Amino acid sequence: MGVTGLLNLMLVPTLLKRFEVKALGVFGFVLLSTSLLGLAAAPSFVLYTVAYVAALMGVAYFNVYNRTQRVKVIPSSHLGKVMGPFYLLNTLSYPIGGLLIAFLGNSLGPQLLVGILAVLLALYGLMVLPLTIRGFNSAIAALEQERQLADVQGG
Repeated sequence: MGVTGLLNLMLVPTLLKRFEVKALGVFGFVLLSTSLLGLAAAPSFVLYTVAYVAALMGVAYFNVYNRTQRVKVIPSSHLGKVMGPFYLLNTLSYPIGGLLIAFLGNSLGPQLLVGILAVLLALYGLMVLPLTIRGFNSAIAALEQERQLADVQGG
């Protein structure tokens, strides 16, 4: 994971020079979803490892988008109040994943379980990601209008 983090640390600035942050976020989500399907179908440890690294990269790219947009739309005085519960909800995936493996791992097998969850994630993303993008775009546009109005009134 450390090497993947360093690789992403080097790649993200270059990618952001070539693509909008929104495109990086969508690519990250697609990369994550397809990589999780790759994890589910991997017939060997080598392919599993490649899919795992790709999934981590997808998470990183999506998080660049998601966090960048949140910082733009959430007032700095409220950022900690919003981010704390957000990270708490994110970390709930660990015990939930453990419970799923404990209760369904033997009957379904871990790779099939990952495959099912990958399909569910992809379907959820198909519905929610466009709404998220639209919501961020609307909020950013409204903030930009407020700033322009403040500049006109103040200047």
